[in-house]
Amino acid sequence: MPTGEPIIYEPGGYKTQVITINVGLKDITMAHVRNINNWLTGSGHLTFSNEPDKHYMAVCNNALAGNRMVEQLGKMPVQFVLMPFQRDNDDTFHEIELHRNGYGSWDGNTAGDSTHPYGTATSMPTLKVYGSGDLHMTHHATNTDIDVTGVDTFCIIDLPACKVYDKNNNVILDHVSGNIDEIITPANNAGTMTFSSWVTKVECKFNRRWL
Repeated sequence: MPTGEPIIYEPGGYKTQVITINVGLKDITMAHVRNINNWLTGSGHLTFSNEPDKHYMAVCNNALAGNRMVEQLGKMPVQFVLMPFQRDNDDTFHEIELHRNGYGSWDGNTAGDSTHPYGTATSMPTLKVYGSGDLHMTHHATNTDIDVTGVDTFCIIDLPACKVYDKNNNVILDHVSGNIDEIITPANNAGTMTFSSWVTKVECKFNRRWL
């Protein structure tokens, strides 16, 4: 924090939260304080040490004016505006176990995965679906059907960005039918999906969120 990436404001009436943190300084010269102030301008991920597996999207517009506190206590108050929701720090793909059912399709159920606890707010995962040809999938929670045609090896369904990529990272939305932006995992839900038998493996970034 900060990284300069844009802040995404959430709909639904969720409120931002303002917090102030006193930062201890070894060098209390005003030149050093000004350098810190210049750095603390922008937006990005804010991670707290007591919850290293989650982050907030946050905005910081410099430290607060507090010359006396810096001179007497060696501390500088810094104010952050936190966007709604904590977000998962895990940005890696995890393979989902696929279970063959009696209808010749795959049921990729993430239920019972204690290493990836469910979020308490809705979220949109990123899926890496392996297979070739025309791939079909159904998201159970929203009863949404998605078809991706002409897949070679795998495709990536990036739900937060509302894009689908081929193995060469080309956007292939013209090969997609169905509203991928409707594949929203409800709070405290595994996000169960059914895949056609052509799908050989599924990996997922859960992108889970907490209120």
